[in-house]
Amino acid sequence: MQRILEEMDEYLFRMYDGLLKELMQTESYRNDSDEAGRLEDKYPVIRQILEGEVIQKELVLTVEAQTAMKEFVKLRTNMQDDLQIKYYLRGFHDCISLLIKSGMLN
Repeated sequence: MQRILEEMDEYLFRMYDGLLKELMQTESYRNDSDEAGRLEDKYPVIRQILEGEVIQKELVLTVEAQTAMKEFVKLRTNMQDDLQIKYYLRGFHDCISLLIKSGMLN
C-alpha cells in the first residue's frame, strides 16, 4: 500500500509540474505570475505576511501596501483558478480516454 501511495505522489507531482509548465506558456498566467512577483519584490511585507514572519506583530500598512496586497491576492487567485481549470480538463480528458480504452465509449 505504501508503494502505491508513493507512486501516486510521484504521479501527482509530475502532473502538477506539467500543468504549471503548460500554464507558464500562456500569456495571461505568465503576466499574472510576473506581476505578483513584482509586487512581492516591491512590497516585502506581502512575503512576510504569507510566510508568517510577522504573525505575532501588529502591522499598520500604508494604503499603497494594502492596495498592493489586494492586487497580489487577486493575481494569485486568478493563477489558482487557471490551475484548477487545467486539473479539471486533465481529469475530464483522462476519464474519456479510459472509457475509450476500455471499450465503453466508441
